[in-house]
Amino acid sequence: MEPLADLPGKSTLGRLWYEYKVIQIARKAAVQRHLDPAPYLEQEKAKEREIRAEAEVHPLWPWLSEVKGIGPLMLAGLVATIDDPARWDTISRLWKSGGLHVDSEGNAVRKKKGEKATWHRPFRECIFLCDRQLMMAEGAYYALSREYRTRYDAVHPDWPDGRREWAARRKMIKVFLYHV
Repeated sequence: MEPLADLPGKSTLGRLWYEYKVIQIARKAAVQRHLDPAPYLEQEKAKEREIRAEAEVHPLWPWLSEVKGIGPLMLAGLVATIDDPARWDTISRLWKSGGLHVDSEGNAVRKKKGEKATWHRPFRECIFLCDRQLMMAEGAYYALSREYRTRYDAVHPDWPDGRREWAARRKMIKVFLYHV
């Protein structure tokens, strides 16, 4: 049986990303148990090289390589967690699978105790990693986020700062996913 055969991410790049995540988890567990993480670091670096090589031939790479803050590992994460874009007939369904939709009261969804999440957890984690990278890189999507933040400051001065910030960032990441 092929290792990790039951995981999503039917593409080679997606499978490599899931294998990379397994190695990362094993390395972190070794550190917590005060074991030597060196073998895992070597495996992690080797898997990163495989991902970089595979990413360079992916059709999205020419465009994503120009986006400041998104590298081959982020591309692999997006490919692995989105898997088959054709299964969503609208962009809003893709956003919902990543937890970017709103509830019946118009608030961003969050997991509530005792309830099952309505989103795909690895995809949501990948979205937040992309958000963080895009914000730290201070590229075009960062500027878009600041523009949305200015709009939210004007329209919703009654909202707390954190809510306005996250609303702007959610909108920015939705635009990024639309572009992908």
